[in-house]
Amino acid sequence: MANPRRTSYSSNQLPISDPIPQFQSQTHQSAATLFNSFKIFLKKPHAFPFLLSVFLLLTWVSLRFQHRYSSPAFQRSSYEKNGGGALYCASIHVGEIRPGSMRGNHRHHTCNETFVIWGAKTVFRLENKSLERGYSEITIGPDEIAVAASPRGTAHALMNMDTKRTTFFLGCQDSVINYNVSTTDSNVWKDL
Repeated sequence: MANPRRTSYSSNQLPISDPIPQFQSQTHQSAATLFNSFKIFLKKPHAFPFLLSVFLLLTWVSLRFQHRYSSPAFQRSSYEKNGGGALYCASIHVGEIRPGSMRGNHRHHTCNETFVIWGAKTVFRLENKSLERGYSEITIGPDEIAVAASPRGTAHALMNMDTKRTTFFLGCQDSVINYNVSTTDSNVWKDL
C-alpha cells in the first residue's frame, strides 16, 4: 500500500514548458530571456555598483552638456573679479576643531578658499569691509552642513561654539601657499 504522505514521481514525466508559437522568432525569445535575466540581476545586491556607475556616467554626461551649452553672459556674471571660492582644488586640507577652539583668523593674499563645515555649532566669520564692524558671521547648527567661500584677500575664521561636539571641515584652495613667503596675514581679529 502506498504511503499517502509520500509523493511518487513517474520516471517518464517530461518537464512542463510553454509551447513556442510558430510565428514567434528565436531572436525575440532570446531578447526576452536577456531582458528577464537583466531584471533579475537588478534585484540582487551586487547590482548596486553597476547602477552607481551608470548614474555617475549619466551625471558626468549631463554636466558636460550643461557646461558646453551654458550662456557666456551667465558665466561672466557669476564670477567676481576679486575672486570668490576656489575655482579648482590645488591644495586640500581636512581638519577638526575641538569644542571651544578656533581655526583660521587669517587672510590669504594669493588664493581663494572654499570650506565644507559640519559636525557642531560653529561660527564662520568672514571679513566684510562694507559693514560697520568689518565682518559678517554665520552660525552653522550641529545638524547642518555649510559650504563657505573666502575670496583672495579676505580674512576668515572658524570657531566651534559647541560644548561637546567637534567641528569638522574640508578646505580647498586654488593655489598652494608658500609659507616661506609672507602672503598670509595672521591674527586679523584681536577679539577671537
